[in-house]
Amino acid sequence: MRNLKTIEFEKVDDVEFLYEFPEIVNTDYGQVKNVVGAVNSQNIGAFPIRDNFPKLRLVRLPKVMVEDSGTISLLSGEVIVGSEFLNGCHAHSLDGWLLKASIKKTRHISEPAMVLARAGDRIYGHWLVDILYKAYLSNMLNIDVLFLIREDTHKFALELLRVFGVNDSRVIKYNAVEERILLESCYHITPIRFRDSVNPIISEVFAHDDGQLGPLEKKIYLSRKNIDGRKRRCLLNSKEVEEEFIGAGFQIIYPELLSISDQIEIFSRASAIAGEAGSALHNSLFALPEAEVIILQSRSDGSFLQGGLCQAKGQRYTYVFGESLSKYPGDRDASYIIDVNVLKTALAAQVKGH
Repeated sequence: MRNLKTIEFEKVDDVEFLYEFPEIVNTDYGQVKNVVGAVNSQNIGAFPIRDNFPKLRLVRLPKVMVEDSGTISLLSGEVIVGSEFLNGCHAHSLDGWLLKASIKKTRHISEPAMVLARAGDRIYGHWLVDILYKAYLSNMLNIDVLFLIREDTHKFALELLRVFGVNDSRVIKYNAVEERILLESCYHITPIRFRDSVNPIISEVFAHDDGQLGPLEKKIYLSRKNIDGRKRRCLLNSKEVEEEFIGAGFQIIYPELLSISDQIEIFSRASAIAGEAGSALHNSLFALPEAEVIILQSRSDGSFLQGGLCQAKGQRYTYVFGESLSKYPGDRDASYIIDVNVLKTALAAQVKGH
């Protein structure tokens, strides 16, 4: 991490060791290059606003209880806070949790720890966006902690943690159904994003060392058509869409068939990355700022996280909206169809821009 090494962290509180990460001043925010397809005012108005991202803070709390999907409870018994801990987004009554927790066994961990478990931690994209930065920044600050994850977390999580300098001996797994964890000392770094707006420090988390990479090479399209049992956000004319990308010089890849290291290598050398909005496309975080990203998405999907990631990384990006098959205007999970003629226009603009 290049810039963070030279930054001094301000100590705010002598008891909780509260730090605030200095803002990364990024004058090279990624910009929307093009928006085509089934566009409406809701689509345009919801693009990420780059100054909405939260400030990052590091805290240390004495004696907290961890249970379920990473819920952290203060032992004072006054509040429970969820995965958006200390961001002021979620605070809940303790009564119901105490009743449920009373039937669980308690495991005590005396070593300092950081909770990586959270809602959505079985999804690859959430690890890239919402979890890995905590491990990386902890290492950069030389904080010697264990990392707490759920027992049934997918194996890709451990692979990603190794890439980010965390070996398996520092990972503690817990059974979210049967036990709760009492931590003597809990470190926590607050969320790196607010909805679709992402703190640009993520560009440092996924930065490449200067001179490590050669010239950018391939244009890649991420195919999702062979994923078994997929029921949400399906691109129904994926075959036609892929043929258009092949004709424009893109190589079709299937991320789910690649190792983590192979994915990082491919994305870090890509000059252009295209695909359906979702976890696979979040791999654009491994790409350089010079890479261009083309995002295929239903017009009824009001989430623009991929655009927020591109902004934070300094990448130019194009949204190609497809017509949703849902009768509900805000249906994120609707299947959709991309107009091939509209896609041709976007690809022609992409070629012209290089």
